Amino acid sequence: MKLKPDVNIADFLQQAERCQGEVFLETAEDHLNLKSRLSQYVFVVAENNGDLLSRAEILCEDPEDYEFLESYFQEKVS
Repeated sequence: MKLKPDVNIADFLQQAERCQGEVFLETAEDHLNLKSRLSQYVFVVAENNGDLLSRAEILCEDPEDYEFLESYFQEKVS
């Protein structure tokens, strides 16, 4: 799933930490576990320096976590 372009990163990361399973940010170059403090730092720095969100996908280990984070995702285009 793609994050909304105007998502509040701090709020999203707080919600991701509450998920049951792992939450990953994937791009062609990176695979970051967003429950890791180091990965969160890298994510925030990278987002502030470019268009990371437009190229990244969020993957949840536990399918139920997608529902928990759904307000942060772009709506699917049919």
